Amino acid sequence: MPRARPASRRSPLSLSAILLTASATAQPIADNGATPDELRSIISEMLADAETRSSLLASAGAAGHDGRFFLASSDGDFRLNISGQLQFRYIATFRDDDAGVDDFESGFQTRRFKLRFDGHVYSPRLFYAVQGQFDRNGGAFRLDEDAFVGFRINESTSIRFGLLKLPFLRERIMSSKRQLAVDRTIADLIFSQGDQSEGVELSRLSGDWRFYFALSDGLNSGRTDFTSNISLPTIASPVAGQADYAITARVERLVAGAWPQFDDFTSPRGSSPFAMMIGGAIHWQDGADTPDSSDVELLSWTADVSVEGDGWNVFAAYIGRALGVDNPAGVAAGDDFNSTDHAFVVQGGLYITDDIEPFIRYDIVLPGRGNGGASAFGAVAAGFNYYLHGHTAKFTLDVQWFLDSAADTSLIGRNFTDIGFLDNGSADDEFVVRAQFQLLF
Repeated sequence: MPRARPASRRSPLSLSAILLTASATAQPIADNGATPDELRSIISEMLADAETRSSLLASAGAAGHDGRFFLASSDGDFRLNISGQLQFRYIATFRDDDAGVDDFESGFQTRRFKLRFDGHVYSPRLFYAVQGQFDRNGGAFRLDEDAFVGFRINESTSIRFGLLKLPFLRERIMSSKRQLAVDRTIADLIFSQGDQSEGVELSRLSGDWRFYFALSDGLNSGRTDFTSNISLPTIASPVAGQADYAITARVERLVAGAWPQFDDFTSPRGSSPFAMMIGGAIHWQDGADTPDSSDVELLSWTADVSVEGDGWNVFAAYIGRALGVDNPAGVAAGDDFNSTDHAFVVQGGLYITDDIEPFIRYDIVLPGRGNGGASAFGAVAAGFNYYLHGHTAKFTLDVQWFLDSAADTSLIGRNFTDIGFLDNGSADDEFVVRAQFQLLF
């Protein structure tokens, strides 16, 4: 006995076409005295015609979810991807109260809530990205992240311009949604290029080599006019100045494995038995001394190595810089500020099940003599990731132990609430417990 054929599904567009056609033609046909059989035949033809027309209309584009929500033309020449990131966390800070500060601080924080729109127009070669986030203090939406246009010259070479992330520190280049710990290190916050700067970047992939070269307004310049001051988060205190020019170059070498393995810091079970990438970068910027701005001259450099295997990962980086500031604020006229600073970061993770990954991390900042004779400042973080659906839905718990007192370093008076560190102003250590849930959509 033949199986009964299920009723066909019609889209809302198809139903709308049928209703509009029927309402326009059924009444005149009935008025002309058509028989019931003739009327049924005409309606059947109308339904078939409406279905065909709606199918043609629907084929004009596509929408769906392939890891991201998207809208696209049928020929693929136009595509818009829509995605977002939410990080919600609880932070508890323990510190000594000898200096008259509260020995326990805790609370909830929506660390990041971002929306991103990217894709291409006319051809996949002409691409774009716009990304902003809701401020965690007040909730205002700010366009202070990606806002660039790019062009793929060929399969291996691209150029992009606008508001973009400079190719310097690997820890900062790596998206916040693909970190190993809850957040980045203090070393990154002090030495990094900031989230974005306005500029032009040329990139090239050539087999086992990747090259990046950028011209920009300088580190931490964000969305500013070309004459605006920028702020460098130095160890002693932020330094303001404007860069007349800034150059950043980075090179990476794939020793083993495949490039996509280094899109994050983790390596789940079942990954390649061994993968390795080494990288290095240099940044140079300089600016003129003006009545309302210091002349900031900065040379920064870094080297890093990433090694991954089947369920384990290790990352290490060295960072250095030579910073010179003519007539900085708060310094006697004619005096300059000069310092050569260094930092080290090392971290690693190991899956103990398919979903649970304990990790440990150590970073240390070594201020130069120009930074007030400050001593080293180190921190240890240890915890685990629980991956519900990879990075898309994951829970992270870690404990940070800031080994050195802010009173013994020029970090005193500095709060890094981004990562949970508060100035303790005492001779004792500071412990921070962080629990975070991340959702990507």
